Amino acid sequence: MIAARIQEICGRMGEQTPVLMNPATAVTYGELLARATALAADFERRGPSTNSVNAPSPIVVSRSGLADFLVDVVAADTAGVNVILCPSSVGPATVEPVGDAGGGGEPRVTILTSGTSGTPKPAHHTWRTLAASVRYDEALVGARWLMAYDPARYAGLQVLLQALLSQGVLVSPENLWGGGSPATGASGLPPADAVWNALIQCGVQFASGTPTFWRMVLHAAPPGAKVDVPLSQITLGGEAVDQGLLDALAARFPRARISHIYASTEMGVCFSVRDGRAGFPTEYLQPGALPRCHLRVADDGELWILPNPQSAAKNFFRQPATGNAAEDDWFATGDLVRVEGGRVFFSGRKSDTINVGGVKVQPVDVEAVIREVDGVAEVCVFGASSSITGQLVAADVCPVPGVDEDALRRKILSHCRARLPRAMAPAILQLKREIAADPTGKIGRRSG
Repeated sequence: MIAARIQEICGRMGEQTPVLMNPATAVTYGELLARATALAADFERRGPSTNSVNAPSPIVVSRSGLADFLVDVVAADTAGVNVILCPSSVGPATVEPVGDAGGGGEPRVTILTSGTSGTPKPAHHTWRTLAASVRYDEALVGARWLMAYDPARYAGLQVLLQALLSQGVLVSPENLWGGGSPATGASGLPPADAVWNALIQCGVQFASGTPTFWRMVLHAAPPGAKVDVPLSQITLGGEAVDQGLLDALAARFPRARISHIYASTEMGVCFSVRDGRAGFPTEYLQPGALPRCHLRVADDGELWILPNPQSAAKNFFRQPATGNAAEDDWFATGDLVRVEGGRVFFSGRKSDTINVGGVKVQPVDVEAVIREVDGVAEVCVFGASSSITGQLVAADVCPVPGVDEDALRRKILSHCRARLPRAMAPAILQLKREIAADPTGKIGRRSG
């Protein structure tokens, strides 16, 4: 489906139509198609073209340059082979395909979960299920899409396929042809100055990233008057989104529509929220309210999902919501939510819960309070071991450059004591020059 679409675009718009660019150079659809066609012949010799259990091992795609990765993707689709897409942070030698092929006759595309709650696990998709949420609209022809994710991960593939299949242009903050990660640094995020250069010089209209990514962008904004960036759509995903961040984005990019999505490697895109508010309406919990899935909140506050088979992965390692066979199709997401005033708010990952002497503390709730203090650029809250209470709340805080750090520390501690129950207030507070993101672009939590 991908190769056929590129051939159609070349015939309709010409082979010199750009498909990928950065502030220095560009790659055309014709160049992409020529390289992919040549590589497809090699893929056909090396990889299985069916989902037979006796077929050879799938081809592992692991090249890190965005253009090279794009060539591999188109070549794999052209050849009709099964592939494993390996993120830049995962060594190809560690990838072990598990589970039966289950592609229903279509070539299988195996991608890996983020591994935030353990070892990354394989999820078997097809190009069709991965492209289930792609919008086809003449208004999107030629639109420019920022690639700020690892393209081998689910979120990155969504951006890649949306741009490619809707005849758009991918914009890479840095290099195109290889020699390192195409968009992301070791921390999982592209350098802030490279992002701003791409936004301004390439005229990006659509940009997606984690809340951690967008906070980095805001804090690294060029000084002085607001820079004119033609963003028309900002999308957030992968982490809980707080109201402060939504308001800050709306103020910085007043012409952009802002939405946050809930999606996962296993489930695909479940829903999006576009009303400018954190959380999602309780109406989404009603049967039939969402086209791609059904939602349910368990007694312990965990969100369960019953996915639409058209967008969900096949044969991934799921944690059943219950031991009841009648409910085995429900997926326990590991995400905790709370219902307040007609709204459902995300409280963080179940695995991130800090147990302070029997009191359950969610890091995102503490982080939201700390971000209320002027002078805080970023914060990461995690559990530190304690011989008395089992765990304590610890916080790493990255100050805004030039802030009086001693005064900031006092302000944070005072603010937390006033706004939070005693067990939730940080017992350990460290100021850091940088808080690294994990390979998926989210806050990299650690245990103390």
